[in-house]
Amino acid sequence: GWRLFTATPNIVDRVNHTAVCKGTPAHYVPVPDTARLIDPVVPADPPVPSADVAGILADLADLARLQGEIQITRKIATDAGATAIDAHRIAIDASATVDKLSELVTGLDQSRSLTVSVNGREPVEVGRQHQTFETVLRMTVAGLNVQMVGPAGSGKSRAGRSIAQALDLPFYAIPLGPQTSKSDLVGFTAFSTDGSGHYIRTLLRQAFEHGGVVLLDELDAANPGVLTIINDMLANDDAGFADGMVGRHKDCHFLGAANTYGLGADRLYVGRAQLDAATLDRWVKVPWDYDWSFTGLLAGNPEFTARVRQLSAAASKLAMRVVIGPRAAIHGAKLLAAGFTIEEAEVATIWSGMSKDDAAKLRVNVG
Repeated sequence: GWRLFTATPNIVDRVNHTAVCKGTPAHYVPVPDTARLIDPVVPADPPVPSADVAGILADLADLARLQGEIQITRKIATDAGATAIDAHRIAIDASATVDKLSELVTGLDQSRSLTVSVNGREPVEVGRQHQTFETVLRMTVAGLNVQMVGPAGSGKSRAGRSIAQALDLPFYAIPLGPQTSKSDLVGFTAFSTDGSGHYIRTLLRQAFEHGGVVLLDELDAANPGVLTIINDMLANDDAGFADGMVGRHKDCHFLGAANTYGLGADRLYVGRAQLDAATLDRWVKVPWDYDWSFTGLLAGNPEFTARVRQLSAAASKLAMRVVIGPRAAIHGAKLLAAGFTIEEAEVATIWSGMSKDDAAKLRVNVG
């Protein structure tokens, strides 16, 4: 359990959400006399802006949902025009409409910024993050191997770097593919002309022995047989390398990034492999979809992001074999900032490479 608290001066410009959970029962951050409490709310899904003030207040409480052995302070600032937000009241001009309040709640969620402290360590500011970041972080701290499954360009690799930052650990990104070999993962012994040999270390060995966050990128593109080499590392406290058995460091964490669930190729990701069941069994899977609010913040151009989001949704609805994701929004925003026209930005990031028939169908549906 936990409690959300917010300071209550007449005028405030941010809401601080703090949750501390360490074992059972939970230990709470001391609440000052000037703070108010909200009963904990654990919604099944992220809140959707409501159509009434009471619902909006509930949405604000939902935004602070946290579990696990983590302390996270969420600083949510807004420039939406409100003079104050409190857990029990909203001090805003009386002429504000319900639509304005819903817009305000959406703005708060979009501007989320996380400060993370794990197991009593000094807090680390990790900035704005994907909507599913907290889930993966909690699972990682719980000691699980976490596989993020989602479309290309959805920010899985970025999340891995941010989790390493949050845990104050080195980050090791290991790209996988059909040609990845056993020696690429566990190393090998190199022999000189005089017959002497020495062990060639790998990034995976470094993290396993000394700690760090390992991101096995493009996990579902790897050779299934070779990938079974790391099964012991994922499940046990020691593993065999080219120079012998090595113990797993207590701060060695494994993340996986994949476009599929390891069941084989689909219409978009035709190069994906069907992974061995013994490998899949060692991961917990987290769906990692596009977060367009987060994308808009990264791109810095909400109008172009909205356009790309619309095209992406239409392409998905039409079951087109094309990826239109956050990268298109971010790259297009850079082109616009450099002086290119909207038409030029769209051609470079969306329309180039698309068949004429697909482009025509998409334009008919979106414009």
